[in-house]
Amino acid sequence: MRLTTLLRRADPWPHPERGLSTRARAELRALVGPETEAPVPSRPVVRRRGRRLPVLGAALLAVLLLVAVPVLQRSVQGVPTPPVASVRASAVPPVTGRWIEAASAPLSGRRDALTAWVAGSFLVVGGTTTRPCTARQGCGDDPATLSDGARYTPATDTWEAIATAPVPLGRAGEAANPYQATTVIGHRLYVLQGGVFLSYDADIDRWTSLDAPPTTVYLAGAAGDSVIAFPVSVCGDDTIRTCRATERMPYLRYDPDAASWTKHVTRLAVPSSVYGATVVGGQLVVSWLERNGIGAASVDLRRGTTAVRSRFPTGQRPMPVAVGNWAAWPRDSRRAWLLDPLTFTTPRVVLPTEPGALWVSVGRTQRNLPLVAAGMIVLRGQFYDPSTGLWSAVPALPVPAQDPVIASGGDAVLACNGWDGTGYATSCFLLRPEPASQKRP
Repeated sequence: MRLTTLLRRADPWPHPERGLSTRARAELRALVGPETEAPVPSRPVVRRRGRRLPVLGAALLAVLLLVAVPVLQRSVQGVPTPPVASVRASAVPPVTGRWIEAASAPLSGRRDALTAWVAGSFLVVGGTTTRPCTARQGCGDDPATLSDGARYTPATDTWEAIATAPVPLGRAGEAANPYQATTVIGHRLYVLQGGVFLSYDADIDRWTSLDAPPTTVYLAGAAGDSVIAFPVSVCGDDTIRTCRATERMPYLRYDPDAASWTKHVTRLAVPSSVYGATVVGGQLVVSWLERNGIGAASVDLRRGTTAVRSRFPTGQRPMPVAVGNWAAWPRDSRRAWLLDPLTFTTPRVVLPTEPGALWVSVGRTQRNLPLVAAGMIVLRGQFYDPSTGLWSAVPALPVPAQDPVIASGGDAVLACNGWDGTGYATSCFLLRPEPASQKRP
């Protein structure tokens, strides 16, 4: 019979501190023999070695059983060990397709918080507690921006307060102009806002003020260990006008090791002063306003070569979003455009007629949140997989849809707060979207 079977029969539920019960000890003694003290001989006693081995073996086995059984039983029977103080006992289960209430956040209810996905955790920093500017209530006072923050780890369903940012932070841009404000390299977050350039190291919980870029820029993403940014306007200001054909588009690269910015001028002539950019697979994808649509091109950040242009007949702002190996323009209410910067294929996506749950109110307007998670991007409030052309429906939002704080990263979406008409909710929920399997959501 197997030893583990004998142990289970002897004592299926041992005491976690003392080990085996009295009855189990008695049964084990019957198996291995009595535990008697060896007599102290008055003169040397010669014993045959062959008879001594079973006694020593039995005694050794008894000691081994008394020490190892509690540990073995806890492993076999599933008796839980005391939880670690920093980890909640009830972590969020890895289910998909539904919202699960997360642990309580150590932050007050708010809107317009800056969010990011860093080192397996969601960062929520800053924002404002001022009521949103809605058609029913009008606008509140000037936003009282915040600088406190916290990180939420889905794997353990835990929140942890982080160091206060050196300056107040919030969501970049306006509802109609959501330029990127953050870039992540490894376990470090880079934030560019209001002319202030910061980094946050998630490993040591520390904010650092960095040298600001020499001109006003927006962040496009990261290439290797460098931060890539592009100027507000090629033509010298941020108004919509036509650029001269001789004006070439520059971009800036920040080297963290050298702690310095370097300006690069491409061979690309951008015909409009309003444009946007993102980084996809080592390519800087650029788009700009062009007549009744937007134009697009890509710049190889290693070689400096420029790809052929494309043009999309859409009226949205030229702000691409990186999702996997694609750049996406997700703002249009009827269709969205994708671009593979390596092959320059440009498939069009016909959007659902009815918006999904992640189509929320930002101030007085309703907007699609261009969230990216599990290799999918949110288009008209639903998740879309560019690699398969299939959709994953999003269940109803569990927080108020007026100015919620929603972040995405890894394989999940975090939704918090939201204005309920009298104040901001404080609860948070986590969604792991189901794999895309629907032709239409």
